[in-house]
Amino acid sequence: MSTFAGLHDPLALLEEVFARAPMGLQVYGADGTSLLVNPAFNTIFGAVPPPGYNVLQDEKLERRTAEFLRRVFAGESLLLPATWYDPLRADYGTMESGGLSAVETVGFPLLDGQGQVRHAVMLFTDVTERLRSEKARGETELRFRRIVELAHEGVWTLDEQDRTTFVNPRMAEMLGWPPEELLGRSPLDFFDEPWRSRATGGIARQRLGHPGRAELQMRRRDGRPLWVLLSATPLTDEAGAYHGSLALLTDVTDRKLAEEEVARSERRFRAIVEHGADVITLHDADGALLYASPSVRRVLGYDPEELRHLDLLALVHPDDRARAEQEVPFVVAHPATPHRSLLRVRHRDGRWRSMETVTVNLLHDPDVRAVVSNQQDVTERGHLEEQLRHAQKMDAVGRLAGGVAHDLNNVLSVIQGFGEMIEPELPNEEVREDLREILRAAERARTLTRQLLAFGRRQVLNPEVLDLNGCVTGLQRMLGRVLGEHIDIHLRLHQVPLPAKADAGQLEQVILNLALNARDAMPTGGRLTIATGEALLDQEYARHHADVRPGEYVTLTVSDEGSGMAPEVRERIFEPFFTTKAAGKGTGLGLATVFGIVTQSGGHIGVQSEVGAGTSFTIFLPRASAPPDERAERPGPRPGPPGRETVLVVEDDEGVRRFVMRALGRHGYQLLEAPGGREALEVHARHSGSIDLLLTDVVMPAMSGPELAQALRARQPELRVLFMSGYADGAVSSHGALVAGTHFMEKPLTVEELTRRVRRALDES
Repeated sequence: MSTFAGLHDPLALLEEVFARAPMGLQVYGADGTSLLVNPAFNTIFGAVPPPGYNVLQDEKLERRTAEFLRRVFAGESLLLPATWYDPLRADYGTMESGGLSAVETVGFPLLDGQGQVRHAVMLFTDVTERLRSEKARGETELRFRRIVELAHEGVWTLDEQDRTTFVNPRMAEMLGWPPEELLGRSPLDFFDEPWRSRATGGIARQRLGHPGRAELQMRRRDGRPLWVLLSATPLTDEAGAYHGSLALLTDVTDRKLAEEEVARSERRFRAIVEHGADVITLHDADGALLYASPSVRRVLGYDPEELRHLDLLALVHPDDRARAEQEVPFVVAHPATPHRSLLRVRHRDGRWRSMETVTVNLLHDPDVRAVVSNQQDVTERGHLEEQLRHAQKMDAVGRLAGGVAHDLNNVLSVIQGFGEMIEPELPNEEVREDLREILRAAERARTLTRQLLAFGRRQVLNPEVLDLNGCVTGLQRMLGRVLGEHIDIHLRLHQVPLPAKADAGQLEQVILNLALNARDAMPTGGRLTIATGEALLDQEYARHHADVRPGEYVTLTVSDEGSGMAPEVRERIFEPFFTTKAAGKGTGLGLATVFGIVTQSGGHIGVQSEVGAGTSFTIFLPRASAPPDERAERPGPRPGPPGRETVLVVEDDEGVRRFVMRALGRHGYQLLEAPGGREALEVHARHSGSIDLLLTDVVMPAMSGPELAQALRARQPELRVLFMSGYADGAVSSHGALVAGTHFMEKPLTVEELTRRVRRALDES
């Protein structure tokens, strides 16, 4: 059935369609000659083909168009994509970039009954605007894509199922993932709690059409945190339906880490200020308090807020107040210059505390705008410094006393020695009595030098492990006789033995001196209490007492009910020759001797005294780890028996050497002498093998006694050695304690002690 059936005039209809069709129509004969074009053709191309135009013979057609026509005239139906046409040149089908029209062509053949091409029909559609729009849209898309790809911010888009549809390179770089591995994933995969919950809430708000902005912490591929400032907006169609979201993310990790470091630093410095030992205060230019650290409560007893309502200058000691008033304007006038000062400030309990202050004017600093003061309580340090100065003074005086005693001992050795030897030979009793008076004076001088040596810690100790309780009970009867009946002696001894390593004789001297000092403080009588015990002196105690080492100690406390001492007296009681007694009533060496003996024994002495409330001395001696030695009765002095051995006497003091030679010669010894070490080496070389004992002074010029002994024993290993000296020397003692196996005698010498010591050295070696 014909398609045109029922139409009144089909030909007229076709003519009207041909004339009104919006696309261009052109009909060619089978030989390629243009037969017919419609008006739209003229509109599209701006011209019509000239008469007799044969498209198959047009040499200006480009290859693609020519191939298109050849195939259509060969019987194919084809589409030729858009081709630009320049109407000014009237070049049909040319591809000119400067053309104003773009034409899309459809070609198809009309066949006869035998299937041969009778005509070729071309349909032309003007697609110029469409191509221009597509080109503009492509250029815009390319431009924005480049912007997105080069953007410093991350770009992230999601679809309606919250799956990633796009990330720009910057976003992938921020997370450390390749972009293609992020597509299709949920952004929640890159959050840890609690940030995941916050991100979930943000996506939910996007679905409701609400834009969002937040600072969140994400997780990079390597596990490191990524802080981002995220701005997200929902993507909707014209009807408002949600189709996903677009987010811009800025990497703020460096800023965030810097802020966290600032916050940590602030917390750290706040902790230092609020929990430190020093007091930190801020003041304005007039000196008014703006801030006080909480440590002020611990150091001075005031609440920080309470200080804001007090007159701060009123808390300064009256003697320091004028200086404090002058310091305020000085600090204000010198910005950024630290100013140091030492002021006494009243504690809330009324005590005065020494505060060392460093003040800096930071009023010009916009972050501070205050005068900053750092105040340190140096009260205890001042006490320790005073203790150190006192100890140094005592040590210097002790060195002087020891040196003086050494020289005096040589002189006294000559006086006592020769005096003892000539006394029996004097025929006149009256002269002998005069000599005895000289010897008694020499003995008093000898006692004085020993006290000086004890104070100066230059005496030689012979320590042993003894029981402190036994020392006290052993002296009880003697103390009763010495102190008198008006003194009531009361003992409070520890229930178990208290082992201490000390020289027994020196410790007895300490107890006796303290007891005599207590008696003098109670002229009308009273109670004297001697107590023993044990104590553990810790680091805190040692921190406040410069001469103390932490450890276990045994204690000896001697207390009286006497008149007590004022603070200024108490500070000087251990100084030699300091005394509060009347002239002729004391030498001032009793407590100095106690101090020297205790200190040389490795101990410590403490004093508590108040006027009218008595005095208490506590001796701390290091506790010995070994049990007390069994103490045998010490035999009294007796002269040594005569001898025939050869003794080499080496002494640089001529008087002492002549006395020793005279005393030992009277007892039958063969004697050789030398004034020094080098001379002694020559004497020994001349008498090699015949010398039995080296009797030598310790301290001599050029060569010391121990050095001489070492040199001679290298020649004669069996040589016996006896040292003599006026004070302890490190060559024969360790911290004043005699080196084991060393024979030693102290000056000044007596005939009895000299002969006894020589005999013992010869017999015991």
